[in-house]
Amino acid sequence: MPAIRFYRLRDTNSPRYKQYRTAIIFENNLQQLSHFIKIHGRYPGKDEDGHLHLWISSQRAKKKNNTLEDIFEQQLDSIGFIWNKSDIPWNRKLDD
Repeated sequence: MPAIRFYRLRDTNSPRYKQYRTAIIFENNLQQLSHFIKIHGRYPGKDEDGHLHLWISSQRAKKKNNTLEDIFEQQLDSIGFIWNKSDIPWNRKLDD
């Protein structure tokens, strides 16, 4: 992700502020997901981390609808993100 200059944005309705906020939230969630996968070796369930579980579903839906920004897709790909939930059991069996 390109570096974002940190400065006070006064207009919270501006497109630039929304872009900044979206990038920060994405980065935080990506780090949480990466950390969870490193510890548990899997994606979080709804009962374990509902917020992160919902965020994962949201990223899959955005990709399906072609509304996910390319840079975000590349970052998810870099951690081995599984885009199709039905691939998860298949990948587990392949690892075994």
